[in-house]
Amino acid sequence: MEFRVPKPMRERPCYALENPTNRELRETAMKAMRDMLTIQWSTEKEIRYNKKGAVSGKNYFHDPEQIYCGLPYADGQTNLYAWLEYYDMETGVLSFDGDGQWLNDYLGNTCAGSLMWGWSAVCRSLTGVFINYNMVKKYGVLPIGDYKYNTDITTYKDHLTRDICDENGQEKMFECYAKIQMADGITSTTTLHTMMSIIGAVVVRDENGKIDGEQSYITLQDQAAGKGKDFRIVEEGGLTYNFSGKTDFHAPFNWLWEKAYIPITTAELAGLIPYEKPWVNFAGAGITMEQLLGGVFQSNYPMCLIKVFATDAKGEKKLLYKRSFNRGDVGTGKARAYCLLENEEAIKPAIEALAEGTYTVSAEITVATGEIFTPVSFTYNK
Repeated sequence: MEFRVPKPMRERPCYALENPTNRELRETAMKAMRDMLTIQWSTEKEIRYNKKGAVSGKNYFHDPEQIYCGLPYADGQTNLYAWLEYYDMETGVLSFDGDGQWLNDYLGNTCAGSLMWGWSAVCRSLTGVFINYNMVKKYGVLPIGDYKYNTDITTYKDHLTRDICDENGQEKMFECYAKIQMADGITSTTTLHTMMSIIGAVVVRDENGKIDGEQSYITLQDQAAGKGKDFRIVEEGGLTYNFSGKTDFHAPFNWLWEKAYIPITTAELAGLIPYEKPWVNFAGAGITMEQLLGGVFQSNYPMCLIKVFATDAKGEKKLLYKRSFNRGDVGTGKARAYCLLENEEAIKPAIEALAEGTYTVSAEITVATGEIFTPVSFTYNK
């Protein structure tokens, strides 16, 4: 696959599909993760944060004279759509109101988090926040192939991927690697890393049908931690680009075995459950402000953003409340069922600050596929 330096994202991505084939599902999941890894951006001022989620755990400074590509690696809890709120589609400039720890928490992403959000664009079955390397099935993640593992584990420390590889043997794991397709994942407790395949495995066998571990390989993309190197530097057309991830890394089967990677996928990609279009509804018969606050927004995909607006008679739109959902909210279930009363102290002052008059109150919900829904709209008289 030919590598190309990305350009600024010209339009907001939306990954919802209409009766997709399995290949279209996989291509979309791969693209959703790649969009996070390759969005080109720059900044008007120096911004900083502590990369505490990475192996090196250090302070990072982004220079306004540099061009960056992809979300920074950090233990932040963000999603693509929260990040895009600060992104100028025409210029590629990011404008933030915060710095330091705020950026680390709100902007960054981990290797497993990037894979999970890529999958979330087409896979509604995911119920958790991290791969946790070998906790297969716990978050809707499934093994590829018939390798054996301990289904009763509760923490990755109980059963390392090195143990899984050794117990199954190299020949068995090679056969499982051979089944990897586009958008499947690999994960390891040895490297503490998770990656996504961008094409199907290339498999070379000898005259006896045995897999050649050096000539057989998969091609991967990942959100990288750097490990001593701040960025992967790419030069093109006289410009220098700073990448925090990789988009075309070849990994021989021997290397996968040595690093104790196990292959993983999801129920949708494996064809075990059908793709489902996203939907959002509001359970609450919301025709008053009180009913809006007490009702529940529900979605079959993780919600990413909720915004509540009040539009006056002149058409002027005021944001009353905004909630960005993170990977932790996926794990607790809040990203699929959320009540505004959980943040009553934030939204009620905004309502009270409205001038007297008649307003149209509406709620906009962005889900993991990028679609925006408006499940609630009603007239409010103050």
